Formats: sequence, structure tokens, C-alpha cells
Amino acid sequence: AAAAAAAWRGTVDILVNNVGIQHDNGAPVHLLADETWERVLAVNVTSYFRMAKHVLPGMLEQQRGVILNIGSVQGTQSQVGIPAYASSKGAIQSLTRQMALDYSSNGAIGSPDEVTQLVLFLASDRASNMTGADIVCDGGLLATGSWDRRVGFDA
Repeated sequence: AAAAAAAWRGTVDILVNNVGIQHDNGAPVHLLADETWERVLAVNVTSYFRMAKHVLPGMLEQQRGVILNIGSVQGTQSQVGIPAYASSKGAIQSLTRQMALDYSSNGAIGSPDEVTQLVLFLASDRASNMTGADIVCDGGLLATGSWDRRVGFDA
């Protein structure tokens, strides 16, 4: 899909990863079929990895690009009987943080204009479905954790 998009339009400037399947049997881990686990993880996580892997070379070459990985509240908190889905959404959060560390160009707190643009969006009708969310605008700084030397901590 990434190669087809690049062939059609040249390079891929924006990748939006937004996919998810959930098994419908409500099984806890000990009753979940291996095939179900593998299918949910393949669709919900591996597809994000593969799409990013295929568009990143072009983005790196042109020194620009945006990858948006859309997850789910299930990555942060879960409900009974969906271990594969919840695990996959947590994995997306972790993959996103890792990619921010590996490919972020600045790793610094956003400029006043960048923060203003975020605030204007959040205050607009376009953000009417966003409520109770933690939104971080720090250039990937939070993704590093306290062990990363780039933020002044010793490993």
C-alpha cells in the first residue's frame, strides 16, 4: 500500500495508521485461541509497523513527513475479555513513543506558536469529541523517559 501511494503521488508526506479488529468472544487469556491472538496483533500492530517501515525511507530522504498512529483508550485502560485488543493498543502506544525517539527532529518543548495552534484546535468545534484526554506537546521529550542521555540523565 505504501509503495502504491508513493508511485501514485511521488512521496508519502503523511501516514495515518488507523486500524483495529477485536475478537468477539470475550475470552480471557486462558481461553483465547492462539490464532485469535496472532490475528489481532498482526492487524492491529504489525500493520502499523510495516506501513511506517515502508514510508520512513522517503520521509527521511526528503527530511519531512508525519506519521499519525491512532490507537484506543484500550491502550491505557481495558475491560474484561479483550486481552488481544487491549495488548495491541498498548503496543501501538509504545511503538509510537519509540518512533518519536528514533525519528524526532527536535526533542524540545514546542514553540509558543505550536502550543497556540494546539490550544486553538482544542478550543474549536473540531475537537468536540475530545474530552478528558492528556495531550502532550513537547517534541517527544516525554517519550524519552528518565534514562535517556539526550535529556541530561545518565544511563
